[in-house]
Amino acid sequence: MNPNMIINQIFKNIKKNFLYLIFFFLIIINFSFFQNVFRVIKYDKDQRLLNNSSFCEKDSQGYIIYLTKKYKFDSNPKLYNNTIAPLSDWFYFDFKKNDTSDEIILLNYQEIENVDASFDDKRFLISEVPTLMKNIYDLEINYNKVLDKNYKARLNIYRLENEQEKRIFSEIINLKKDSTKFNKNLILNEKKGSKLRQYAIEVENFNNNNIKNVNIKIQNQINLKDFQILNKRQNCYFLKKL
Repeated sequence: MNPNMIINQIFKNIKKNFLYLIFFFLIIINFSFFQNVFRVIKYDKDQRLLNNSSFCEKDSQGYIIYLTKKYKFDSNPKLYNNTIAPLSDWFYFDFKKNDTSDEIILLNYQEIENVDASFDDKRFLISEVPTLMKNIYDLEINYNKVLDKNYKARLNIYRLENEQEKRIFSEIINLKKDSTKFNKNLILNEKKGSKLRQYAIEVENFNNNNIKNVNIKIQNQINLKDFQILNKRQNCYFLKKL
């Protein structure tokens, strides 16, 4: 074959595939291909998980990795996460070891939590609550301004669960003149229920435009005084029963 024809054919192939090559390089650059290959080579699996996970937020994989390196588990500790997130016990769980309830790993946990409600049409909605919730024991309504007179209103609290709404509290309340907020002590046992349940708070016979915000106080299930705290980082714990 004529050498010139061979050269012309090579150039035609290069020209034909040039756009494909550009497209290929744009893809690998956009997805940080070389950087990811470098990380795989440089870091081991645990370090890669640490670099790409929250330490003590959401699934808290960073804290789990930290614990497994610091402690050699003789058995599988029970894991509780107080927020809605995938469980991370897969990282340390060993089928050859026994499960134990004497040691627990507790993630994103506070014994007492303040949860704010957001205004939704005619009432205030709490869209997410702690998964280890035990009681609603206090409710606070803050006004936009000092009340110029006394009001008699009705306070209703609803649980929204599985597409059903159930009123769990209803009472006539007195909103006093010259006050800037209203507090109501409650004893509402809400230990049982879906992790995805929500709550709605309604104040009847009172103008919602006068309400600045509404929040509830929640007591969670686990009393830290019942445990020895083996390790604590932020709101994540490794505990042993006393």
